[in-house]
Amino acid sequence: MRRRNRLIGPPALTRRSLLAGMGATLGGALARRALGDGGPVAESPGPLLYDPFDGPDLDGTLWEPTAHNDFESHIADVVGGRLRLACSTIGTDDTTVKYHGIRSVEPMVPITDGAVVEFLFDWNDQANGCYMHAGVYIAPEASDNPADVDDRLEFVYIGVPPGQMARAWVTLRQGGLQPRILLDEGWPRDRTGRRIGVHSVLLSIERDRLTLQEDGEALLTAGDLDLDWGWSHLYLQQSSHSNYPLRTVYFDDVRVSHHGEVREE
Repeated sequence: MRRRNRLIGPPALTRRSLLAGMGATLGGALARRALGDGGPVAESPGPLLYDPFDGPDLDGTLWEPTAHNDFESHIADVVGGRLRLACSTIGTDDTTVKYHGIRSVEPMVPITDGAVVEFLFDWNDQANGCYMHAGVYIAPEASDNPADVDDRLEFVYIGVPPGQMARAWVTLRQGGLQPRILLDEGWPRDRTGRRIGVHSVLLSIERDRLTLQEDGEALLTAGDLDLDWGWSHLYLQQSSHSNYPLRTVYFDDVRVSHHGEVREE
């Protein structure tokens, strides 16, 4: 069994509690049944989606690779029990931003009913993270570029020049209008940024309220959202401007559950 240091934050989901809570698994990750509206529900109490990336390969029953615009190379695979996203953009078109990653095959996030999305994220100590974004999008539409869809919630870390620091960034786009900035960590007034390492992230989403926690500490609470998307896809994404060498980030222990679910340890 692999061992990894855990940061203080939301309680860790153990394999024992997962199996006890779900009763059955699909690929060790998911219990669900389809509804008429295209959204799944848990067959028994427990997460709607949970993937610890313990298998040798990406679970194709859960995830679909995505890519938009040109890359020198891009990678979305499982390495050492974590999801690896990596891309290089040397020699690519200067006028485009490149996006890639994975999205849930089915819409797994019940926005109207309320949902909690949790994951571990590793910025991977970038030597130069300038203009690299990495994080999650939640959107009702299936797309190769969730940043451009009409309705989407974005939470990413963004590298700050000269590249050793980064900042958190949250935006909400509704009805194809200009995205509403919910969190900018002072940018561009404060261009310093901060050190990003390995973090436990929790997004609690309700129709009119969003809470973001990093390592158990609140980064954002926003209201008056009026989210009516119903079931939505979860995207794990990395993006980059042109002419950067291979840069890698990692995700682990991705979990989606109903809002208010009591987790048993």
